[in-house]
Amino acid sequence: MKRLSRLAVATMMLLAGLASTAPALAAERFVSTTGSDSTGNGSRAAPYRTLSRVLSPSAGIVRAGDVVTLLATASNPVFNECDVRLRVPLTIRSDAARRAHIHCDIQTPDSVTIQIDPDASGSRLSNLEISGGRYYGIFLQTDWDVQGNPGGRGASKIVIEDVYVHDTGRDAIKITPKSDYVTIRRAEIARSGAGYAPGTPLDDKNAEGIDNVNGSFMIVEDSYIHDTATTGVYFKGGATDVIVQRNRIENVGIAGVLVGFDTSPEYFDTVRNPQYYEAIRGIVRNNVIRNANYAGIGLYAAQDSVVANNTVINTGNLGHAALYFGVTFQDYEPAAGRPANRGVVLRNNLVQQQGGDCIRIRYSDELGGLSGLAGTVDSDFNVFHAASGACVFADARPGSTLAGSGLAAWRTAMQADGASTEVAVALDSTGRPLSGGATEGRGAPLPAVVDDLQRVVRASPPDIGAHQATAAAGVRVMSEFRHGELDYYFITARDDEKQLLDAVSGWQRTGAEFKVHASVQTGLHGIARYYFDQVARGGQRGSHFYTAIAAEKDALAALNPGNARAPRVPFAEGEDGYVPLPIVNGSVASCGAGYWPIYRAFRGPARFADDANHRFTTDARLHERLVAAGWDGEGVKLCALR
Repeated sequence: MKRLSRLAVATMMLLAGLASTAPALAAERFVSTTGSDSTGNGSRAAPYRTLSRVLSPSAGIVRAGDVVTLLATASNPVFNECDVRLRVPLTIRSDAARRAHIHCDIQTPDSVTIQIDPDASGSRLSNLEISGGRYYGIFLQTDWDVQGNPGGRGASKIVIEDVYVHDTGRDAIKITPKSDYVTIRRAEIARSGAGYAPGTPLDDKNAEGIDNVNGSFMIVEDSYIHDTATTGVYFKGGATDVIVQRNRIENVGIAGVLVGFDTSPEYFDTVRNPQYYEAIRGIVRNNVIRNANYAGIGLYAAQDSVVANNTVINTGNLGHAALYFGVTFQDYEPAAGRPANRGVVLRNNLVQQQGGDCIRIRYSDELGGLSGLAGTVDSDFNVFHAASGACVFADARPGSTLAGSGLAAWRTAMQADGASTEVAVALDSTGRPLSGGATEGRGAPLPAVVDDLQRVVRASPPDIGAHQATAAAGVRVMSEFRHGELDYYFITARDDEKQLLDAVSGWQRTGAEFKVHASVQTGLHGIARYYFDQVARGGQRGSHFYTAIAAEKDALAALNPGNARAPRVPFAEGEDGYVPLPIVNGSVASCGAGYWPIYRAFRGPARFADDANHRFTTDARLHERLVAAGWDGEGVKLCALR
């Protein structure tokens, strides 16, 4: 563990000049079920007994950046404590020897098991079992209020990893407004809603696996979410840029994943979201969703969202559909917007139903008429099947003839799903096709999808569904990270760096990735990486730059002919992959067949004094948003593999 910490700190210094933010003075405090709050001193040899003692502000034991390690014995691994409250940024984790269990009796009034305050932003929960709480297992608190405190914030930049959260009174994980940049990974979440009495009607329950109201930039990945009283995961209330990827979601009371839902108007930030969209630019990719009473994946007032390469099995049995376009009422408040879904893309999804509909678009006559979709549906390259007969596609909007039709009628009426098919696909217990005839290589490449459920790199064309049978050969993946405190973006194709950044507090993946060639070939150019030390934040932060353009490489080499490590000059750190250069025709740059354009934007000194940073993206809309925010749009500079 000590060696990893030194490597992590060294990597931070190398990648972004973060020596000043390294946790050199952080202390580690130990808590044990055999410890003592009266005689313990927090060392491994003399641990405290309770988290409440260690975290108490009056005790003065921990400060920002400290690590609290729980020592659980085989005979007594459970810390029976409620309202374990983080008030400053901390890491709470189990000792490597055994996972500790924090439990709050579900009958304790008004309780949660763990609460993270806004002032504890930047905290991490790692390798813990968490259960109980009258309301929530993990509760991310906020002080934001649209009228009372519009400048407030929620608990942000939180990492929740390798946890088992179960048998909670209501939601397993509750995320409140402005709790941004939350990462939940490698988690198991089970049996939310344990506080409801047996026999409680489903309509009377409200207990999600993950309930996110207006928390943006959340990533939920590589997790197993099952047996939730209501929905597995939803994000709503205006949550933007949320990614739900590579998860197994099974046996849920309501829906598997909801992109938006139905939120009271007071939880919206109407300055940033005046139209009251429930979810903006959400991405749901590479998930296996099985056994949901209602929607497998539902969309409610979602704008510019992508649902791609998911495998959806046996959903919509009580209503809705595997892929469902719903309407939102937003408490029937006159001022609320209640927009229709707009700009949604459905691609490469494998839908296998045992009774429920395949796609349904809702319409309601209430409030002057509410539609589940504006315009036509952008859906294609999907595979559908219903064991009970032909798959049902329905559009309840006025003027539609699709009350409950087959794929052919849907295709004609909607001018969609031209390359989609309806065929039975036998699946194993993980949702992987046993025969790839209908799915292998039958999908359409998307910039937003580079891998599969198990991080296998997608070939081009990709397989349909969450699984990729054959990985792309000779390919590396460039992954983007962000340092929260410094608002600094960094990309790398180097797996060792990715592992270290995942382990270092402050760094989080954004979910943005693109593919490059792993070796040089005719017509390809190396992506050279340069590091400028001490060029931002008063010399406390560096900045990276990438280019495959020979003239730019020559200019940078001329600034540091000996390639010496020195402040404010480019230090060449090698190549991260190989790509073709864009084709330039006048002022227009584009990429050839088989490649996506990579846009480059620069947060330059003209508008962002002393805060230099480049971002590289295949998302043209993100590039446009950066330019609108004042970044210099440098256009297409590289080309990524499809």
